[in-house]
Amino acid sequence: MAVTPVGNPYVESSDLVANYPGASEALAERIDIVGVNPFADSAARATAIPSPVEGQMTSLNDDDQVYRYSGSAWLALGLPPGLNAVAPTSIANTSGSATLTGFTTAFTSVNNVSLNGVFTSSFDTYIINFRVNDYTVSQQLSLRYRVAGTDNSASAYTNKGGGNGASTVNVNQDNVTSGQFTNNSGPGFYTLAINSPALAIATRSVITGMNDNDARSILMAQKHNVASAFDGITFIASTGTMTGTIAVYGYRK
Repeated sequence: MAVTPVGNPYVESSDLVANYPGASEALAERIDIVGVNPFADSAARATAIPSPVEGQMTSLNDDDQVYRYSGSAWLALGLPPGLNAVAPTSIANTSGSATLTGFTTAFTSVNNVSLNGVFTSSFDTYIINFRVNDYTVSQQLSLRYRVAGTDNSASAYTNKGGGNGASTVNVNQDNVTSGQFTNNSGPGFYTLAINSPALAIATRSVITGMNDNDARSILMAQKHNVASAFDGITFIASTGTMTGTIAVYGYRK
């Protein structure tokens, strides 16, 4: 009687009894590879598929996207041009609380809040809307890029710019440990445009926004000078705590 080799997706009719376990396993493995398997989120996918193969496809219920494994990363398929909302794989915070609902992170009375797994090679440019609705004391806000859940606090950040309002405050910093993007913060709204954070090149960003207290406008240019790839970002209050929201979008040409 013929024996169907393991790895062959086709089962010979004469082989159903002789090699049924091996043939069934091969068929199941083949379906896993060529089918689109649904998972609740990326964490569930990573648990179920610890060693994906190139060309394997999945879908995620939390962002309603279909992904193909490129051989090194899961890449979203069929994304339309323009801005696409991006959800972090996880969030972390110091003091207070932070929760993710859909694509928006809401934080309450935190000193810092981190978004993990939010930058990938799916997009070259990311737009982040960062809103502070309330705060405990006057503070400066800053950021640090992170990878695998750890902030990069090396003296590699450059900050140039300032704010105009009731007073003018300029920032001119080289080789500091974080990227500053406000001078004297209260409630306010800020938009960050970040270029290629997931690539191992210098990470550049431009930040615009306003401070509600004195209608001060903010314009900052930043650079992380070391060629490093990042998958996350942390927002930090220099003192006290802050409450607000963060929404991340990937830009696709």
